[in-house]
Amino acid sequence: MNALESYIVKVISVKPYKADWTDKFVDKEFLEVDVITNCYGRQDQRITVVSTEEWEDIKSRGYFYFWW
Repeated sequence: MNALESYIVKVISVKPYKADWTDKFVDKEFLEVDVITNCYGRQDQRITVVSTEEWEDIKSRGYFYFWW
């Protein structure tokens, strides 16, 4: 599998995310992020769940790493 950089084109929404599995991580908060990304000219809209710390890192970098 290859890790590809998917650059953020537009952030559509960022909402708090809660599910049964998130209860196991008492020291973390999670977000549901709906974004349009560009990877080698292909734009995709995707919804992904990340921790708040990960989201801050992604915003500062300007891209996600997705594995294909």
